[in-house]
Amino acid sequence: MRASGERRGRRDLRRGGVPGHAGGARALRGFDLAAPARVEAGRAGGSPVRASRKLVVGLALIVVAIAAVAYSGIRSAAVYYLTPTEFAGRSDLRQAQVRLAGRVEAGSVRREAGRVIAFRIGDGGAVLDVRYDGPLPDLFAEGREVLVEGRLEGDVLTATRVMTTHPTEYREAPQR
Repeated sequence: MRASGERRGRRDLRRGGVPGHAGGARALRGFDLAAPARVEAGRAGGSPVRASRKLVVGLALIVVAIAAVAYSGIRSAAVYYLTPTEFAGRSDLRQAQVRLAGRVEAGSVRREAGRVIAFRIGDGGAVLDVRYDGPLPDLFAEGREVLVEGRLEGDVLTATRVMTTHPTEYREAPQR
């Protein structure tokens, strides 16, 4: 034997209702279940063409931004260093952090208070005074090529970094 609730549930299903559901089949009257709901253009999602345009514009902006960052990075790294003569002709770099290459002038190296070293670098044309507070490279000496990084303060370059170039000598191979 079946319980009376079970029989009633089947009867409701045959009549189009759902057992235990408020309203049953009456709640669904007036709805066409075969037709999908339509969404007005512009309200939820918009047209596919408009969405495609937004995607293309967004990607184009990202590509332009990446290209601008890459270009500025390459431009700033394009010149590894300037000579004192080149630096003297560039007034736009007076406040910027610069990297200069030159030869330490003979007789110009002097020690000041603490670890501060003052010296002059030149390139056969212009000569520039340099002050540096820090340890000098082992190969630092008068007459040696150096690379100095720093900022101009008045007429003196206050260096934050001093590097020496490795001396190279090219000799002719002996004849055999």
